Amino acid sequence: MVEVKIENVVASSLISREIDLEKLSCLIPDSEYNPDEHQAMLIRLKEPKSAVFLLQNGKLVCTGMKSLEEAERVVRNVCGMLESSGIKTYKEPKIEILGIVASVDLGREIDLEELREEGVIYNPEEFPGLVYRIKEGVIMVFGSGKLVCIGRKEEELKENVEKLVRNWGLENAKNRS
Repeated sequence: MVEVKIENVVASSLISREIDLEKLSCLIPDSEYNPDEHQAMLIRLKEPKSAVFLLQNGKLVCTGMKSLEEAERVVRNVCGMLESSGIKTYKEPKIEILGIVASVDLGREIDLEELREEGVIYNPEEFPGLVYRIKEGVIMVFGSGKLVCIGRKEEELKENVEKLVRNWGLENAKNRS
C-alpha cells in the first residue's frame, strides 16, 4: 500500500451576500485588495496556512490547505473575520472541493517506456512524465518514481493510485514519503 500525501486542497464557498471589499480590506489585517489588478480581496491566513480570495458576491476560493477539515477551518475563520467587521455570514456555508493535488513517492525509479499502454499519454520530448487520466482527474508518473495526482475527491484519488500501482506492478517499491 502506498502513501498518498495531500499537498494542496482548493475549495470554494458562498459565505455572505454582497460585500464592500474596499471597506473590508481596511478592517482585515493581512489582506490585499487592488481592484485594478484583481476583482477579489486576498487574505493570507497563518493557521491553517492558506490563501483566501474573497469576491464581492460573497463567494470565497481558498487554497493551500492539506485537508477538507482545514478547508472547513479556513471558511470558519474568514466568516469570523467578516462577522467581527460587521458583515453577516451564512450560518453553515456549504464547502465545495474544486481540486486536490496529492503526491506519492514509490521509492525507486520507473521505466516509463514499459508503462506505455492505450489511454496513457507519454511524449518525453514535450513533458517528462507519463499522464494517466482517471474519471475525475489525472495521475502524472515520473521516472523518479514520484507521482502527482490531481482530482476532486480524496478517497477516489487514493483508490485510483492504488489500482494503478497494482496494475503496473509497482507495489513492491519502497515508500519514501
